[in-house]
Amino acid sequence: MNNEMQYSNGDRVLIGIFSYNEGENLRNMYNQVSTQSQDMNREIVLMDQSDDDQSLSVVNEILSSGVRNLWAGSTVRGKVHSMNRLFQYFLDSKCETLLHFDADHILSGNAVVSLVKQIHEGSDVATLLNKPQRPEKFFQRAIGVMSLPATLGREAGSFSLPLVGHNGAYNRRAVELMGRIPTDGVDEESYVLYKVLTNNLRFIIARDAVSYYALPSDLGEYLISVKRMVARINAFENWKSMHKFPETGLNTFRIVYSRPPISLVIRSMLSDPLPSFIIPYIYIRRAIAINAAGIYTSDTWTTIEGTKVLKQNG
Repeated sequence: MNNEMQYSNGDRVLIGIFSYNEGENLRNMYNQVSTQSQDMNREIVLMDQSDDDQSLSVVNEILSSGVRNLWAGSTVRGKVHSMNRLFQYFLDSKCETLLHFDADHILSGNAVVSLVKQIHEGSDVATLLNKPQRPEKFFQRAIGVMSLPATLGREAGSFSLPLVGHNGAYNRRAVELMGRIPTDGVDEESYVLYKVLTNNLRFIIARDAVSYYALPSDLGEYLISVKRMVARINAFENWKSMHKFPETGLNTFRIVYSRPPISLVIRSMLSDPLPSFIIPYIYIRRAIAINAAGIYTSDTWTTIEGTKVLKQNG
């Protein structure tokens, strides 16, 4: 590893990668992170809870290069537990900047450097702009139209809070204030947002870099993602009822996930009108899935999380 690039203060950077049965996705993300950070004084660790042979083979391949898996030998317990373990490892280290990425994303070429730059320039918490990958199937085009309002809002700065579910960056002060994420139902993204707002932390969405995510390839995969989102929202609502969540953050949270402005909806429909005719059918199937899900507990959330479809991206 080349340690010549020390940035202005010589901070050591810790980079964690979250994965569960991600196969080639994990290999791709590790290669991206390793290449983009090769001139940094950094350590890369895995937060991998895989239990299928193909993914374990990839994990072992990465571990053979000297990378450590902080979750090795443990049972599958979900993202919150992995985040807590990464936070503690960071606080026990001599690193000053923490980054983390989900394995099932593709980063723009300057993503890692951009996040580190944001922290070194004074932000306590930073995240990348998240955008969908180019749709390859007709169904993905329809889902792309449905998800475009939130993407447009984030690009324009309308939805400016850092939602760190897929990637994030923190300085040491921010991680110390995060403490340990409760395991009573709140997800890691909502909890970080809560801590950012209640502690007046400086935050930013880095718009000079992008984290691309794959759109669901068919209705079955999409409905799984819907059930996971319902579980997350229900768990957050239960947790929020026991905590004072800042109204500013709550309003933004609602806009991002459920009520985009009608102007953005119309703009999205016009961007690709051909698949729009199947969107009402998708909405109907989504409503049926939500009503039938009965997702109200963290135990059910764990079950849904475990059904994640393995993607094999190049």
